[in-house]
Parts: sequence; C-alpha cells; structure tokens
Amino acid sequence: MTIVYSAAYAHRTRRRLRLCRVDGHRRAITRARHLQTESELVGALKAGATAPTMLTSAVENTDRRRVNVVRRTSAAGATAHAGFAELHHIMEGSGTLVTGGQMVRPPQPGSRASIRGGESRHVSKGDVILVPPGVPHWYRDLDGAAITYLEVRWEEK
Repeated sequence: MTIVYSAAYAHRTRRRLRLCRVDGHRRAITRARHLQTESELVGALKAGATAPTMLTSAVENTDRRRVNVVRRTSAAGATAHAGFAELHHIMEGSGTLVTGGQMVRPPQPGSRASIRGGESRHVSKGDVILVPPGVPHWYRDLDGAAITYLEVRWEEK
C-alpha cells in the first residue's frame, strides 16, 4: 500500500487533504476519505491547551496504526514502541532528536527516562525521521518555543 498526500493539490483547489490507498500498479485510487485540513489540525492543537507540554491532534488512530499531529513545547522523556515503527515529519520548529542507544529509567517515580549512547541529530522543518520498532527516541532539546510534527506509527510484524 502506498500513501499519497498532495499538499500542492489541496492548496491549489482549497479542498480537504486526502490520504489515499493506491494498489501500486496502474490503477487509480481504490479508497479515499476526507480527513482534516492543516488549519483544522493546527486549530485542534491550540484548543488542546489542557496538556501544554505535548498537544496532539488525532488524524486517525486504530489498534494497528496512529496518525497524529504533535506539538511539543518542552523536551520529554525517552520512549520506545515495541512492535511499532514510527515516522515523524517536522512541520514547524527544530530541536535535537536522540535515537538508539539504551533507555535509562531513573528509580524515582515521575522522573523522565533518558538515552545513554544514542545518536543525536538536529532536526528542523521538512525533515523526515524513521524510527524502527523498539528503538528508543527522545526530543532532548527544542531550539525555540515548540516543535510540531506529523507522527505516523504502525504495527510491524
């Protein structure tokens, strides 16, 4: 399955963005449905100020996949998702993303996990990051007030 996204088409026609399933051969779209426009997703992020350090606007979430727009206003603890790969497309902002290495969980309840021995990369608008299943990852530092990214997580068997 290939995912098709055309921001240029959406901007030119002022229509809603579409995620479409294409069968990979010469056939056209086999399934399409309307999802939120970028302005609707960003509006939902602004409305979600109840958790100001990480705001999420769901695009589609099921048992086997999650598609969200995420806005982080501060660094968060390290995490890893067993059995799930994750793709981040940076929409706004920049910061330091650490991947790989060993996740370190402090013994104090409520303390954030970190990563020892991972690889640090500076990421910014337009960057796309693929995190394989089970690999620790962490937005350690933000360069400005926030970083916003499209997060796509799917189950890998």
